[in-house]
Amino acid sequence: MFIRGNKFYSLYFRIWMAKTVFILVSKEGFKTGKKNRNAFKIIIGMVSY
Repeated sequence: MFIRGNKFYSLYFRIWMAKTVFILVSKEGFKTGKKNRNAFKIIIGMVSY
């Protein structure tokens, strides 16, 4: 079985503080969002296809 390597698309960094989420995506820029629950999270990730 042959597995192809993933092709890098972008990086993202999310900070979830209370009900607000701050999102920084390398391809799309800065965004904010609202969620229903209170939480604190820091998420770093990579998008590939």
